[in-house]
Amino acid sequence: MYLDTSIISFMYADDAPEKQSLTNEFFKKYLSVYEVYVSSLVLTEIENTQDAALRRKLLDIVKEFDLAVINIEPEGQERIFDLARMYVKERIIPQRKFDDAMHVAICAYYDSTLDIF
Repeated sequence: MYLDTSIISFMYADDAPEKQSLTNEFFKKYLSVYEVYVSSLVLTEIENTQDAALRRKLLDIVKEFDLAVINIEPEGQERIFDLARMYVKERIIPQRKFDDAMHVAICAYYDSTLDIF
């Protein structure tokens, strides 16, 4: 299972209590059932979080739940970018959500090459 940054951030979504509650329940009760991955893009997005306290909490989630990190190899980078651009070009994902297209592309690329999901 691949988690993007927004899923992790729901753990601290005080402005969306239902999502926060469901995410906390999922992490605590069910996450251990799956092999769970995040990508280096997720870590980069977390590192770019402006609120230092929230940034630390999000990074702690990655560690606490021992989320495996997919480090994008140089040989995969161009293919992942190509997939993300195709998703946008074909209007599968809007241009303004290019990072989301990247997350989907990472999943597609690694699912087909490493069979980790």
